[in-house]
Amino acid sequence: MRLADRMGRFGASPTMAAKQAAADLRARGVSIVDLSVGEPDFPTPEHIVRAGQDALQRGETHYSSAAGLPVLREALARYLSRLAGVEVHAERIVVTCGGKSALLYVTLALVGEGDEVIVPTPCWVSFPAQIRLASGTPVLVPGSPGDGFRPRAADLVAAMTERTRLVIVNSPANPTGALMPDDQWTVLLDACRQRGVTLLSDETYNELVHGDGPPPTVLRHAGGSQNGVVVVNSFSKTWAMTGWRVGYACAPEPLARALVQLQSQDTTHPATFVQHAAVAALEGPRAPIEKMRSAYAERLRLMLEELRTVPGFTGAPPDGTFYLFPEVRAAMQRKQCADDRDFALRLLQEAHVSVVAGSAFAGPGCVRLSYAASSDDLREAMGRIRGWLAAD
Repeated sequence: MRLADRMGRFGASPTMAAKQAAADLRARGVSIVDLSVGEPDFPTPEHIVRAGQDALQRGETHYSSAAGLPVLREALARYLSRLAGVEVHAERIVVTCGGKSALLYVTLALVGEGDEVIVPTPCWVSFPAQIRLASGTPVLVPGSPGDGFRPRAADLVAAMTERTRLVIVNSPANPTGALMPDDQWTVLLDACRQRGVTLLSDETYNELVHGDGPPPTVLRHAGGSQNGVVVVNSFSKTWAMTGWRVGYACAPEPLARALVQLQSQDTTHPATFVQHAAVAALEGPRAPIEKMRSAYAERLRLMLEELRTVPGFTGAPPDGTFYLFPEVRAAMQRKQCADDRDFALRLLQEAHVSVVAGSAFAGPGCVRLSYAASSDDLREAMGRIRGWLAAD
């Protein structure tokens, strides 16, 4: 069977591959501590589950609009309006099967053959893959580990050419946890508007920022002028709903209509009962979110203390998410590893700790550690890593 040429432009998700490798070893009876997982280890809050069950009982199992249920789009408009401090209209919102679908639709709608998309790195593994799927060219702009990999507008603007169609910023970022500083948003917005470039803000982790203050959003910096600005978000991380597959895009209305057009020919829409559960997430109590945030903050403190005792692991604390992205070049050298992929593989096979190699995120010489795991598992993992590095 001959596959289409586009299949050679990208590979399978490295994060899902790491998860599967750990699962395969576990199925063979090996005790694995999995720090590769990019999802909350908390259950979906009870009131959300109950809302989904109630919707099923009511028979909410049929088609909805391809843009999503009006009640959910209106709830999202209210949510974003509160975050942004300006009015966001429901007509701009398209509900999708997870944030990943929203990102793909935006890329497909805007990017064509030879178009360039600027992405600060290290970056989420699917950004370059989706750009290539759309026949575009990813322009990867490296961040500085000394600055915690925080994106700098001047670097992104310097990478723009007449072929630039889109800039994607994920803040706080997977895998680094880095936030785009407020003053950098203003500079980048101005540059994009002057050049007619669309700015896409992936805000999947915006509710999981460490410290006080409201969840960040580019809409707060864009103000009333939201043309040329797209926000993508997901219910997966904030409400522990990874398996429910529901996300959304907030886009200028012409682009929103294009996203609906794409979705109507793809998944049609997320499951109707899931959309009702998403309304309950937005309108229900925030206590479950605060419980997760508090737990992540405590686990981060634990991990930072543990990492101080691990030779060859260095890096800045994250601003948000539940990831650490330490540089491990000295540890690689200590174990005579060829690269970070070899390091991650040997760590899994010999220490039975699963992490994701930094090269998967265009961050070579690093690894991603998820602390969406119990404190006991985190201590066990770090103890295994210390023991493995100390062994001959």
